[in-house]
Amino acid sequence: MGQSNFTNLEQPDHIDWDLLASDRGLSIQRRQSSTTPEPAHFHPSIEINFLMGCDMTYSFSGDEIEIPRERFCIFWAAHPHSKLSVRDVGVMTNIYISLSEFLGWTLPAEFVNAILSGRVLATKAKNKGDVTLAKRLADERDNEGIAWQRLHAQEVSTRLSRMALEGWNTLRAPPTNVPPNLIGGNAIQHFEKMLRFVALHFINRITIADVAASAGVSQSYAVSLFSKFLGRTIMKHIRDIRIVHAKMLLVETDQKILAIAMDCGFGSLSSFYECFQSYVGVSPAVFRKNPSLTQD
Repeated sequence: MGQSNFTNLEQPDHIDWDLLASDRGLSIQRRQSSTTPEPAHFHPSIEINFLMGCDMTYSFSGDEIEIPRERFCIFWAAHPHSKLSVRDVGVMTNIYISLSEFLGWTLPAEFVNAILSGRVLATKAKNKGDVTLAKRLADERDNEGIAWQRLHAQEVSTRLSRMALEGWNTLRAPPTNVPPNLIGGNAIQHFEKMLRFVALHFINRITIADVAASAGVSQSYAVSLFSKFLGRTIMKHIRDIRIVHAKMLLVETDQKILAIAMDCGFGSLSSFYECFQSYVGVSPAVFRKNPSLTQD
């Protein structure tokens, strides 16, 4: 089982930037099964896999686990993982959820903490409705517009709510004592704490010092973790979350633009306009009238 040359996975080869949630919090992919092993990688998203017609062996921070077909499997993909082997020919629906989106779904704390601690969870039993849901999400993955994005997010969050209530199988539980110098140890825990802090407090005026303090680490260490895991600065990450939230409010509510600026953590209307124009390519007022007018 597995491949002997994929055993040293604590330090992954790369961050896979193609496997990130979209700027609206969720993205969906469909993949054909392949027997080719993959190098270890990680990405700062919650990942859901749903296999149809095949089973897969994963290496997760060095632990080999079996991903069964026709079960929703979910994990925090900042932990190094790789595909070792696939049995039979099939397809896989992959769903990637940004951590801020995931935490905003207010799922039961026990379920959320199990995922963020590094566990790999799966639904307890096969369900024909899950096959239908996975196929439909994959079929609709290219549908454009915020309304489709929000609908898919609601469908996925509702399925995870049911999973949390029904219970789940733990396919992999992390070791209780992980050396702090390895990716997947304290670095992951610190990074998770800081992401959670930003997700909960981005509407307030927060600084790099505030973010670092939320995890009990130095500012320089906090900056290095964001660079390592996200490839961006802490303040850029905060700004990105604020802009994404503002775009949603502009399209889905009738709030005045000044109120949206304040609700998204901007200190003034002018700073909001300047930041939004730079990030999106059009002003908030223009975007509200036509959300498709955004820069690539």
